[in-house]
Amino acid sequence: MAKSITECDNDADNRIALMITGMIGGAVIPAAINWTVAMAAMGAGVVSIGKCYGFSLTEEGGSDLVKQFFLSAGTTWLMLNVGAKFFSAIAQFTGIGYVAGAALDAVISAAQAYAVGGCAKAYFRKKYQGQNISKDQLGEIFRDKFKEYKDKNN
Repeated sequence: MAKSITECDNDADNRIALMITGMIGGAVIPAAINWTVAMAAMGAGVVSIGKCYGFSLTEEGGSDLVKQFFLSAGTTWLMLNVGAKFFSAIAQFTGIGYVAGAALDAVISAAQAYAVGGCAKAYFRKKYQGQNISKDQLGEIFRDKFKEYKDKNN
């Protein structure tokens, strides 16, 4: 028997919470490793969210969707937020502001995970219902979810 959309949504919300927790924990990892670990973890999170709705993806397919979600947010948005991660990496690397850099990275990484999770949930929810979602809609969801998380946690 197929799961109800509400059950799928609840399962997806639980997976998103795990993604956020993982990104916050990952902020203490040195910056050179952090980004690779974060992308892999978010890819695994997308695969996991897809399973909530009955879809199977490879880890590579999940990572490809993560890239699409980031790109759908727009180049300007992407450069501003990647720049913020770069700034936090410099602060961590120099040792001058390791704690502050890690704290900034935790907020940015968690907001990115929340946005990626929100996009994955919307994407798979639409597919579950036999519909499609446009790149523009995904971009709007990504930016809105990122801002929503940062506004709640700053």
